[in-house]
Amino acid sequence: MRFHYGPFPEDADFHPEAQGWHSIKEPGPLLVQVLAIPVALVVFLSLVTAITLLSTDSADLLNFSWKAIIILLAIIPVHELVHVLSQPGFGFSQNSVIGIWPARLAFYAHYEGPITRARCLAGLAAPLVVLSLFPLLILALNHWIPIHAGLLSSLAQVSWVNGVAASGDLVGMLLVGFQIPRSAIIRNQGWRSYWRSDLV
Repeated sequence: MRFHYGPFPEDADFHPEAQGWHSIKEPGPLLVQVLAIPVALVVFLSLVTAITLLSTDSADLLNFSWKAIIILLAIIPVHELVHVLSQPGFGFSQNSVIGIWPARLAFYAHYEGPITRARCLAGLAAPLVVLSLFPLLILALNHWIPIHAGLLSSLAQVSWVNGVAASGDLVGMLLVGFQIPRSAIIRNQGWRSYWRSDLV
């Protein structure tokens, strides 16, 4: 794994069009952030509803406080680390990149090599599963196993804060899921995504 400052890195040796790769239709980084807003609202309402159904003390769990601000700041690097750990090599590959792009106020995880469509989708979904859905499972267990109220509150806030942060990932999953065949291999050149089916 390596770190990168600035926009998504580009591989000077990768020439997708000349090498028979197909581009997909995808918005630029700023438009993705705009498209993610309604997705974030739907995810937020869904997670809040789940937290309310799973807990008898949902009013306390959903109370917005300074803790939510701290969780937001802490969840960003953890969220990207989960992305990287889901990539081939589990983060130990030089193809795995964690970057910060100040001009877009964005942290990101990036994989420079080829990756299967299934692995790409799983990687996009990983933070939502690990940091939003898994805490809901622990909240559900509180009906049978007593769990400290402070921990429950933190888990609830981690769940919805990360869910909002994962809205861009969900947009990415839709773009990949609807435009790239199941048997395809995906590779990125900077921000843009390309695919080929004849590599498998």
